[in-house]
Amino acid sequence: MAAANGGEVFDVATRKAPVNTLFSLQSERVQAYNVFHDCYEQYIASGPDYNFVQYRNNVKTATDCFQRISGGVRDALGELELLRTAQAALRLVTQLQDQEKNKLSQTVEWQLRHKDVVDARRIVENVRDGDDADERAELLKANNAEREAKQRLGETTQEIADTLQDLRYEFEDLLLAEET
Repeated sequence: MAAANGGEVFDVATRKAPVNTLFSLQSERVQAYNVFHDCYEQYIASGPDYNFVQYRNNVKTATDCFQRISGGVRDALGELELLRTAQAALRLVTQLQDQEKNKLSQTVEWQLRHKDVVDARRIVENVRDGDDADERAELLKANNAEREAKQRLGETTQEIADTLQDLRYEFEDLLLAEET
């Protein structure tokens, strides 16, 4: 047992609960991204006419899932606030939430840029040789934009991994500190 705010006592299970919840929600978030990506791949495969209605429904489902996860993270943050030594962990979880918000936005940006590449390739493939200089220039431009979007997404994904690692260490320290 450990004393916290105002002499309240928290047992180990009570202190671990929000930590376990946060990491469980993060795992759900990873799964949701995988489903979101699979839905996007199905959308791209439906081209050139694209089944936008189905994709829009899938995006709504993914958005609802991400919002539910974020709500769960906010609830776990509320539980963490009860622990007197949780300030650094709270900052990291807030940072993680911001990074995840950026990642979702960057994922959508990459999807849009990737679709531009797919569409530009289809146009180049359907233009007669010698008449495709403008289309090839557009394809090159789309490729560059996609590459930049993918790089930003990769950087954010790495930032998230780094924050999660810092959070693991912080939670270990937090649980040890609360025991004393």
